[in-house]
Amino acid sequence: MTLSTGGGSGEKITPPSYAEYIFEEQKIPPEELLEGQRYWRNMLKDFDEKKHLPPVDIQGVDAWTENEIILPIKNITNNFFKHKKFIDNTFMLAASMLAMAKITGAKESIMSWLHTGRVTRQEVRLMGIMLDQYPISYNFDRNLTVNEFLIDLETKINEGMKYRKSLGAIYDEGLEDDCATFIFQKSAGFGERGIMNLNNTDAVIQELPLDDNSVAENSLDIELNAEKNGTYTLVLDYDTSRYSEKSMRKFAQILDDMLLILQDENQNLLNII
Repeated sequence: MTLSTGGGSGEKITPPSYAEYIFEEQKIPPEELLEGQRYWRNMLKDFDEKKHLPPVDIQGVDAWTENEIILPIKNITNNFFKHKKFIDNTFMLAASMLAMAKITGAKESIMSWLHTGRVTRQEVRLMGIMLDQYPISYNFDRNLTVNEFLIDLETKINEGMKYRKSLGAIYDEGLEDDCATFIFQKSAGFGERGIMNLNNTDAVIQELPLDDNSVAENSLDIELNAEKNGTYTLVLDYDTSRYSEKSMRKFAQILDDMLLILQDENQNLLNII
């Protein structure tokens, strides 16, 4: 297969192969990877289940078992994000991290957030969709307005993405094990339930059983989905050997409350927690 440059020269370009992509990955200087590994290890060194996850309210259940609740978000629609200096993903992550700090009583939050691991169209075409799980931490005991906090959090997100090539070591060492995971989905249909349009064809989305050999045993997945009508839906996937549905509904309410509180951009961060 060849591609025309479109510049009128008639020059043909052969797309790179998967092997060529891997070869380029291997050229990354070891010191560059080490810098990123140090960055992630330093971020996760203080992770504590008692400080950075909702309080456990189920006792005597040994095996990890998944349950899911789906709830509408009442306090925000996508109209809020018009002409903002921050993006909706940052706002939703901020609310989730603040909700976690609120329910734990801590002044900080450490969790992970999911992002597509293929950052260029070329990578997606070569290998398809892949997800990276980025650790992120934030200390809320700071004299910032909400607007300043959101801009600062977005800067922190972008900083972390510079070190995405170093995430492999963090996965291998299990440093993110048990972290809560934040997922924001929109426009691609991945978070939608029911029917989606795929290549001008109505495709029915089927929920398949979990693969016991590959499913991640996360303590809590916080999934916010943008709906076509401008609203949002919250999906909580949680470990029923740790949490009751009642405690998850409490967390969901705190998160929805945070989505309302954060809309006051001049409010001081110290007054929220």
